[in-house]
Amino acid sequence: MGECPPGLEIDRIKNELGYQPGNCRWVHRKVQELNKSKILSLTVGDKTLRLKEWAKLTGIDYQVIRYRFKNKWPAEHVISPVYQNYHHGI
Repeated sequence: MGECPPGLEIDRIKNELGYQPGNCRWVHRKVQELNKSKILSLTVGDKTLRLKEWAKLTGIDYQVIRYRFKNKWPAEHVISPVYQNYHHGI
């Protein structure tokens, strides 16, 4: 990949494939931090976003979305404003 450009870091495109040719890229730290495997993602229909992105998109508090996700709510309900006030104490 050559020398690292200023202000960038090496990142794996698919974490499970490791650092190998064709699976690495130079990115800013913020992009790399979003690519961690511990980041929680949710797929609704054909769209997969991180929980924080769903919160921003829907306007639902992140902690509410996280609670629903962790408690295995159906994906559509996790991001539904219909259930905004139904979150068991959150």
